[in-house]
Amino acid sequence: MTSVPPKSRCGPVRCATLAILLVVATSAVLHAQSPAPPPAQKSEKLAKPDTRTESASEKTGGAKSVAAKRQKLRDCGIKWQEEKKAKGLTGKAAYLKFLSACMKS
Repeated sequence: MTSVPPKSRCGPVRCATLAILLVVATSAVLHAQSPAPPPAQKSEKLAKPDTRTESASEKTGGAKSVAAKRQKLRDCGIKWQEEKKAKGLTGKAAYLKFLSACMKS
């Protein structure tokens, strides 16, 4: 007697779909169970303390606070409007020249 292989209970398309679904589900479960990667260690360059001789605040005007700089900019804006009306100035170049002189004073 010859043995006959058992008949498949699903068609070729359905079996392929189930196989793909099984692979995707298995990989999702394995990915969810994998441990988180270890935290990255700081490199020596990042771990070194800042040894610059001049800080950014010293370069931009010393001990002036951000609020003081903003207020100075507002005041210069008001002065620019007055100057613009009085002398009929227009354009970006004129504004930048005025603003530079105003912020220095």
